[in-house]
Amino acid sequence: MTKNFPIKANTLKGHALREYKKTITLNAIQKEVLMGTLLGDASVPFRKGKSALCVQFKQTHSNAEYIHHLYDLFEHFVGTPPRVEKIRDMRGGQAKYYQSILFRTYGHPEFQFYDDLFYPVHEYKGSSRKKRVPPNIHELLTARSLAYWFMDDGTYHYTYKKSNKRTYRFSTHSFPFEDQQILVQALNNNFDIAATLQKERSYYKLYIRSTSVNRFVDLIGASRKRALFLL
Repeated sequence: MTKNFPIKANTLKGHALREYKKTITLNAIQKEVLMGTLLGDASVPFRKGKSALCVQFKQTHSNAEYIHHLYDLFEHFVGTPPRVEKIRDMRGGQAKYYQSILFRTYGHPEFQFYDDLFYPVHEYKGSSRKKRVPPNIHELLTARSLAYWFMDDGTYHYTYKKSNKRTYRFSTHSFPFEDQQILVQALNNNFDIAATLQKERSYYKLYIRSTSVNRFVDLIGASRKRALFLL
């Protein structure tokens, strides 16, 4: 059954919207959430050769509840509520269609820090650029950030055939190998969590080592009570 979400929208425009934007700032929790989600699927859009200084949150439609949770967290930075988008995928030579759900924040100077952090100038190439892991992520990644990073871009598997083995993985393959190594080190230094990079086809993804699974689950569960992936 599809869950119905309340429709909320900020109808301010023009001068009223510009004045409103002057009154809003990111709170401490929002900053931690941004650090985690930008390691995942969130992005800062790039338009006409420059940053839009807004954040886009996007997931497959099956994660609609999570997107609406993020929308609730950032509602005062958003004018238009989450919308569904139909995606055409031509990989494999045959058209496949799926739905995603997304929303964007207002363009706002509060997001300049995250734009500079995740999109270094040397990664700008014409009308495109590449997101990177900040070299100092160990100074910025908190337990709450880690929980949202996992909710945004992690997967969980429970295998009964292998002594009830639990596997936690982050889809870090869009980052260069050296960036993923930075993340492995940050998990170890910040949280005493052992992780490893495993190759899947031509990419690498980050896995939590079995020796650290319990600590990982306890940490993110405590920082984000009854997180969506543990319900």
